[in-house]
Amino acid sequence: MSAVSFIATGVPSPINYSAIPYVVYTNPELAEVGLNSEKAKHIELEVDQAQHSFAGIGRAMIQNQNQGLVKVYAEKEGPIVGASICGPSAGEMIHELMYMVGWEALPKDAAEFIHAHPTLSEAVGESLLSLNGKGLH
Repeated sequence: MSAVSFIATGVPSPINYSAIPYVVYTNPELAEVGLNSEKAKHIELEVDQAQHSFAGIGRAMIQNQNQGLVKVYAEKEGPIVGASICGPSAGEMIHELMYMVGWEALPKDAAEFIHAHPTLSEAVGESLLSLNGKGLH
């Protein structure tokens, strides 16, 4: 999009490289955006992390694909800086977390959003609640 914008207008638009997701189409799928705990340690950034397994997610159980988890990372007392998903439809689910990283959402704000039931993305919601100290499960 940035290249097209530059071609059309001649004005460069910035790219937030930390909010570009990537997906590995294996079984289960792997997807990540932003920092993880290892990358954060490498740049000496203190992060909190929370995770939720697909094991108790109704939709994953219905699909018989309830292995894997969602991890969300946030700067200590700061915004969400990354996320990792290993599980069913990880490549589709990472985009919600991409927006949170790109817009520097705070865990307390992101945890307020309700996820439909039964959906795989409930694992994202549960991770966000846990990151905010209010996990349900």
